Amino acid sequence: MGIRSKLLWPIVLAFTVLMAVIHFYIVPQMLAGEKEVGVGREHQILGAMESGVARVLLRGDLAAMYAILDRQIEARQGVWVWLELRKADGKRLYPLVDHPQPKGEFLVKLNHPLVWGGTKIADISLIVDLEAEYLNALAQMHNIELLLLLVLMVLLAAGLLLQERQIRRPLLRLEHAASRMAGGDFDAQLPELSHDEIGRLTRVFDEMRRDLQAVHKGLVDTREEAEKASQAKSEFLSSMSHELRTPMNAILGFSQLLEMELDDPENKQYVAEIMRAGDHLLELINEVLDLAKIESGKVDLMLEDISCSKICAESLALVRTLAKSHRVEVGEQVCENMKAMVRVDFTRFKQVLVNLLSNAVKYNHSGGKVSLSCGMQASGRLRFSVTDTGIGLSEAQQQRLFNPFDRLGAEQGGVEGTGIGLVIAKRLVEAMGGELGCQSRLGEGSTFWAEVEVSQSTCVDDPGEGQAWADKAESAGVPESRKVTVLYVEDNPANLRLVERVIGLYTPYALMSAHDAALGIELARLHCPDVILMDINLPGMDGFTAFSRLQGFDETRGIPVIAVSANAMRQDIERGKKLGFADYITKPIDMNALVTAIEKVVAGD
Repeated sequence: MGIRSKLLWPIVLAFTVLMAVIHFYIVPQMLAGEKEVGVGREHQILGAMESGVARVLLRGDLAAMYAILDRQIEARQGVWVWLELRKADGKRLYPLVDHPQPKGEFLVKLNHPLVWGGTKIADISLIVDLEAEYLNALAQMHNIELLLLLVLMVLLAAGLLLQERQIRRPLLRLEHAASRMAGGDFDAQLPELSHDEIGRLTRVFDEMRRDLQAVHKGLVDTREEAEKASQAKSEFLSSMSHELRTPMNAILGFSQLLEMELDDPENKQYVAEIMRAGDHLLELINEVLDLAKIESGKVDLMLEDISCSKICAESLALVRTLAKSHRVEVGEQVCENMKAMVRVDFTRFKQVLVNLLSNAVKYNHSGGKVSLSCGMQASGRLRFSVTDTGIGLSEAQQQRLFNPFDRLGAEQGGVEGTGIGLVIAKRLVEAMGGELGCQSRLGEGSTFWAEVEVSQSTCVDDPGEGQAWADKAESAGVPESRKVTVLYVEDNPANLRLVERVIGLYTPYALMSAHDAALGIELARLHCPDVILMDINLPGMDGFTAFSRLQGFDETRGIPVIAVSANAMRQDIERGKKLGFADYITKPIDMNALVTAIEKVVAGD
């Protein structure tokens, strides 16, 4: 037995025995005593009120009897949790309505006969809560335990003083040496060798130190070489992927648009040469680089002067159908200056407002209201405010509001989402030089606001302008039944603008868009488009998962879905076709192939 054990085991054993006696004998005895005292006290109270209840009961004055019992229950609130009065023949007199008897760890039932003139005229059944007595007894036991702990600490202090020299100091030296070894320093001084356990440990530690020192040197050399190679490869892949693949998508995509729009044969030939060279370069890139995306954290924005009326009208139009399905009323926008212009990326800022409006609808209640307003602030910015009459947020929830993947509505159930919509909205607004915030009270609703810079230009004063934009947005968001509708789920604004242009110019179809899979699924279920174009690498939920979700709903199971993705590896394409995608179009997008694929599924081929 070592020195440490020899010093500490008597103290530990004595303390263990003492605590066992307290827990297994003294505590039950005290609790039983407290229970008897509590029961006796309640019997005394019942005895004190016995004569008053008996007199009014014999007189048949039930109202007075109810008043006496009600006053007593109120006086003993928290202790008397259930009371019943029955006549000697078993008929219940109080309460009028039968209530089930509560059950609990600290609840005790008392039966008290009501006697008058030596004759039992009724029975009182009472359930009392003796939790306070139990807690009081436990508090006393805690005081005893604290006293015992103090005694133990004194004994341990004495033991520690004895083992300071023999155990603690040598162990501290070994600990210090181990800590320095973890940092790559193997020259720390070890304790002096002794003939006890510490001495044997020191000798083994010294042998281990020498072995680790040799291994560490080899690992450091290998790691430095690997880090240099990995850093060079990472920098190369990151640079080539970002600098080549991104512009190639725009070059090839818009070259196709230009080729379709040009009439001059010579110019069309020039564009064809650009496309052939671009296709060849893309083929070389695909052979050299890995197709996996490397997230850069940069946001691609195209700031322009946009009318406040236009962006509000189109955003409201896109959520009205969702609001109708949730039985939530969405009012018209209220703007202090209908001619105000803001400097934003139109697609991205509309994405922000639609996200705020969608949340206001989804986290509302049936019959609730949602409103969108905008007004100038003292800072010179224009504030867009989305106000709802929903469930609201506590202060603790507001602190967590913009944490990625922290879904505050998960406990409500029935609200789908990833927990990143607000995070993306906040980052987008800040990237446009603005600010996003929230004001909310639990149970009273919330107001989410986004402030952006105001443009120096102004709108043409056209009273019907807002309605015209609203009608246009309604037409895009809620297509007529006779019109073929295409839903495009895409988070990249450039890709979205490219496809919007192609669909608008070269097909008779109407186009709807969604910036993430969750919103895409909602729009698909609400509007049942004829075709869905689905990007694969989407924020939160990828396109494969979104496709599986669509197959789980009766209203979307039969809608053909075409994958449009930069994931061009063979296994990705095979996976998409195996899942059931109608087609798989790779990026950079071949516009002719895209239009042909859409026409094919629309025709039912």
